[in-house]
Amino acid sequence: MARDVWSRLYPESSGQPPVSFVEDFVIRVVNKIPSRQKIIASFKYDVTYLTITMPTLFEREISDAQAIKRKREMQNLHHALEKRVQERIAEEYATKRTELVDSFLESTVLTMRNYISELCQSVLNCIGRIKRTGIPDMYLKRLQEMINKVRFLNFYDDEQVSKLIDDLEDEINKIKGERDKDLIEEKLQEIVNIAKEEFSPPNFNPSISYLEV
Repeated sequence: MARDVWSRLYPESSGQPPVSFVEDFVIRVVNKIPSRQKIIASFKYDVTYLTITMPTLFEREISDAQAIKRKREMQNLHHALEKRVQERIAEEYATKRTELVDSFLESTVLTMRNYISELCQSVLNCIGRIKRTGIPDMYLKRLQEMINKVRFLNFYDDEQVSKLIDDLEDEINKIKGERDKDLIEEKLQEIVNIAKEEFSPPNFNPSISYLEV
């Protein structure tokens, strides 16, 4: 570099620059180079601190997430089981309640049949003591009252009882000459006998609404 500068400064000179020129040139250049401390001080930088998640922390976070997921699944399963148990309890309760009501009504029906039978037997005994062929009006009135009472007691709509009561009422409502005492006694006896029969009508479907009477 010193020789190049010398040739530019003194183009007419064809020789080499003197040693003093070269040394002076080098000294000048070296003096322009900053010291080590100045070079170091000339650099600036910002420091940013980062947290690098280690594998163990990753595993812990994954484990926590899986635990939360399992907990949520267990809660959903618990709710589903709880709902199913409540449904089963409701079904069992409804079935048991129906069985109890049906059993109560069936027992009540049998009791009413026995009572109706005893009522008709009492009327039959009174009529049996009548010596004449016809039935006095007083007994006809009692028979009608008995029929009304039996219909009131027949809250379960016993078709067999209803049919016999209708036939009996038809007979006692006939005029005096056409009324058949023997047929009336026969119908009463049939009603008396139904208490001895097993009660199992085909369309019997008891419900709590029957108890409104």
